[in-house]
Parts: sequence; C-alpha cells; structure tokens
Amino acid sequence: MSTALAGYTLSDTVRENHTTCLLRGTRNSDGTRVIVKTLRAEHPSLAQIARLRHEHAVLAAVEVPEVVRALDLVKHGRGLALVRLPARFGVGQHTMTATTPTGAVASATFTVVSLGGLRVF
Repeated sequence: MSTALAGYTLSDTVRENHTTCLLRGTRNSDGTRVIVKTLRAEHPSLAQIARLRHEHAVLAAVEVPEVVRALDLVKHGRGLALVRLPARFGVGQHTMTATTPTGAVASATFTVVSLGGLRVF
C-alpha cells in the first residue's frame, strides 16, 4: 500500500509488523511533527479498521500529558490512518473516573511512565 497521505509529508518508517506500519512525518498545514499508523493490507478487514477506530477514540478521550494525543483519523487507501503526536518522555500520576450506563462510578489512580513510546502503567 502507498504511504502517501494527503495533508502530510511522511519521511521514514519507524516500525512495521505484519498488520501495521508506523511512519514519521509532518503535518503540511503547520509543520507539526506526527506519527502516522497505517494498515498494511491492501484490503483491510473490518476488524482491523475497527481496532484503529477504537485506538483513535481511546487516545482522543485520554487527556494526560504522558499519553500521546490523537490528532486525526483519515482515509488511507481502502482503510484508515491514525495521526498522532510523537511520544514524549515523562512520569505522572493520574486518576481517571468513569460512569457506567447504570450510573455506577469507577475510579482508578495509576502512575504512567513514558519512555518515548514504551509506556508502563
């Protein structure tokens, strides 16, 4: 699959496996450095697309400095590409609270250690 992506200049491959490829690049509109995750399959499965959509939703919902921020989810060939900020180094402690549809409240406090891409919770 082509690694061209409208609105972005992709410079090099960071990592790839049998299903995805991580690319380093910049957003053309403002020069922001980005990491782009693409699906490698010419015809990605619905499950692969769903996983990428879920990853985007999770990254977009979490607002802590040590977790990379999703910038966009864009069409790429017959699949999608997840555009995010590069990982940063840091340590932090955060509490997240969620309310279930039944009204129950769950809360968790965790320490996040970010080593530029490897995060330990």
